[in-house]
Amino acid sequence: MRLKLFRILLRKHELDDANRQDGGLRLHHMRRSLALAALLLLTTTLACLPVHANQVHTSTSGRVNHVDLVPRTVGWNYPSTGDVRTYGLVSPIPIESMGKGIELAAVEGMRDVQMRLTITVENMGDITAVGANVTVEVIHNEYIDFIIASTNQTLPDITPSSNGSFTWDFTPTYSGTHTLRISVDHPSEGNPNDNIGTINMRIGSYHTGFPNNAGWTLPGASGWSFDSASGLYDPNTGIGSTTCIAIGAGSSGSGQNPTGSYAPNLNTSAVSPPLNLPTPHPSPNEPVGLAFIYSGMVADTDHVII
Repeated sequence: MRLKLFRILLRKHELDDANRQDGGLRLHHMRRSLALAALLLLTTTLACLPVHANQVHTSTSGRVNHVDLVPRTVGWNYPSTGDVRTYGLVSPIPIESMGKGIELAAVEGMRDVQMRLTITVENMGDITAVGANVTVEVIHNEYIDFIIASTNQTLPDITPSSNGSFTWDFTPTYSGTHTLRISVDHPSEGNPNDNIGTINMRIGSYHTGFPNNAGWTLPGASGWSFDSASGLYDPNTGIGSTTCIAIGAGSSGSGQNPTGSYAPNLNTSAVSPPLNLPTPHPSPNEPVGLAFIYSGMVADTDHVII
């Protein structure tokens, strides 16, 4: 299939310069423009999934000489610096210069790309947890009891009212939304009701930052253009893309602060190369999803259509 991205219906309207936050990126003093820096396809995309797996604690007051282990948080990253630079813009990795927090993310990882999970467990009991065991499973949401990957590890000693963490590097081989299940076990566990934590993890299938056009075509002499001045790129970390497809960004723009304007009565398209999006599951729970990272804004009466 081909993806016709952004059939733009733009009419000329005056926009006041203002401090505004679009898509989680703080955009300051910019006029009408839009720069698309990264495109991502995954088998499903969900809105604003939590980045951390926070579990509700059940009180163990009155119990003594017990541990109470609770899975608390999951941090997502890539062990490869190159992968951080390539996928950091769409992953839950903070970028201070762009005002991007961990909550602005399309996926937690990419198919066939090694990722690093940092899992934190809290001991709410009154004795030190020595030699606790933790099991982590990645479960495919489209199939029953299909465990994509798993690990068993022994936690470091965790004193009362403190946390212990460990990392797990693995390579997801299936895209889509999966369930990450964390189970903690200890012989002196006093409250087994909060030993298990689960959270969704989204794995992308296709990603482009538009290097060398990336096979996209921009019909027409005006409208979208390949731009090397407006990419969403952080020079301090190397995260992001120095090139993008842009409309009205102008040579004086930047990913965080595009300054150009698009023309009035504009109707233009950007067209992707053919995309191989097989759906081998006979009745999937979720459709194919699309996510993109952009900076800039359009007038309230204008439209961006896929």
